[in-house]
Amino acid sequence: MINKKRLEKIIGMNTDQIIESKILLDLIDQKINFKNLLPLNSTGFDDLLGGGFCPGKMYLVYGANKTGKTQLCHQLCLQAVKNGRKAYYLDTENTFRAERMVELARLQCFNPDDILKNIHISKIKSNSMLLLVISDIQHALNNKKDQVLVVDSINNYFRYERDAPNLTFSNVKQVFMRVLSKLQEITSKFNTVTVVTAQITPNFEIKPVLKELPVGNQYLNHFFSEYIYLRRLELGLNQARLINSQDLPERIINYKITQSGIDPFTP
Repeated sequence: MINKKRLEKIIGMNTDQIIESKILLDLIDQKINFKNLLPLNSTGFDDLLGGGFCPGKMYLVYGANKTGKTQLCHQLCLQAVKNGRKAYYLDTENTFRAERMVELARLQCFNPDDILKNIHISKIKSNSMLLLVISDIQHALNNKKDQVLVVDSINNYFRYERDAPNLTFSNVKQVFMRVLSKLQEITSKFNTVTVVTAQITPNFEIKPVLKELPVGNQYLNHFFSEYIYLRRLELGLNQARLINSQDLPERIINYKITQSGIDPFTP
């Protein structure tokens, strides 16, 4: 075997400058993913995301109530089925509405039955149940690529269980971290579009750039490569801000929530 110094002498360059084949293949796969983006079918949001949601990435969408987090999830599931994919919707807050999916499908001239039969809904009652369902989804995917996985919201039970008198914080944190690790594993292995929503808490830093953060952000930020912060500006007008993106610059767009979904705001 040629040692490192001899190899550097033969090729005339430092071996640290050589891109390993695995890293190169990962970079190529990432570029391919960008060609397989899943658009939300909302001009402003798709521009914010560089064309749509990227397979193999984990997106965290957070903001106050009525900023459109659940609407975004419904709209994404519709677009997933329209594009030949299945969607898995894990509902921790009992906010999924089949009638809203029917309304969105009809507005876009699609058969609601075809949409609903390709969206798999799970009503989640605890973080332990969330972990179990995510594990079941891993088996159900069975090497199917580019599917869509939605959790609305990821930190609902973490927020509740950490203050429960019959549970220790150590156990609550452990289950929460296992949930996040399993989501990361599925996203990487099956190239899923993984989108989760998150409840918020005030940012207590002095003069913070962002006034709100996701509950449990000290754990979430180790797993999610893309953050989308939603906030209300005034009646009928909202703002979405892409932050912490691996590949895209920070961007801000304004949007409104209408009968047809999340629409760009045009003054």
